[in-house]
Amino acid sequence: MRLIRKQLERFSRGKTLWRRLPAPFSQARILVTPDAALSYLKPGAQWCDPELIRIADLFLKPGDVVWDIGANVAIFGAACAVRCGTQGMVLCIEPDTLLSGLIRRTAQKLPPECAKIDVLCAAVAEEPGVGEFLIAERGRASNALAKYNGRKNMGGVRERQLVPIVTLDHLLTCARPPTFLKIDVEGAEVGIFKGAARVLATARPTIYVEVGQAHSQIVADQLRDAGYVLYDPTQPIDGQSPLEQCSWNTLAMPSERANQGIDGTRARSGAETV
Repeated sequence: MRLIRKQLERFSRGKTLWRRLPAPFSQARILVTPDAALSYLKPGAQWCDPELIRIADLFLKPGDVVWDIGANVAIFGAACAVRCGTQGMVLCIEPDTLLSGLIRRTAQKLPPECAKIDVLCAAVAEEPGVGEFLIAERGRASNALAKYNGRKNMGGVRERQLVPIVTLDHLLTCARPPTFLKIDVEGAEVGIFKGAARVLATARPTIYVEVGQAHSQIVADQLRDAGYVLYDPTQPIDGQSPLEQCSWNTLAMPSERANQGIDGTRARSGAETV
């Protein structure tokens, strides 16, 4: 089985295909590559991460501004573009030149009623500069900045690239402040929040972040110190006790909105249920 998977991974390199997002975002098609994840070859709606679709459906509304950090092929970014509409904006940040190129082609094909997707081919960390970026031997979804070592599922490194690095605070000088921030950066989450003091203090976005177990307490402390309340996004927020440590995927809400309870969340997201 491992040999078959390895052969499929090698065969997938350079291959692309258009996939339609599932409801309620099915008006959008995105260009994917199984070189990022073999799951993109699955039939029907099985190819698409249902959690990303659910979060976009629950928490985004027309006019919102989304920063998608570690966008991969922009499943989340494209869904947000549908939900945010022409008055909103989506900024997809992806350091892999191959994947960022796919996102640009996706952005050109979205229906006119969708928000504009801007693409920045860069990594995000605690300070600006240039860094070494590792292209995973397995799916490119596991790519990572070398300084953070990445996750165990990289399966080795097939290529090393030099990439520009920005901070979230620096992005405030050239992009609309985010109302929603999604972060999936394969181990760089601690560094990202170190470089996001102004974003957390002034923009106060709702945050959906993947956090590795080794960083669960550190990131929780960073977000709580910035005045955020942490939740498990797989469970209903209404009546849920805040998390002490981050879960694998964590929803962080500014305390001033979290204290409004479920009605405040609905008002912001336009969702009927959470």
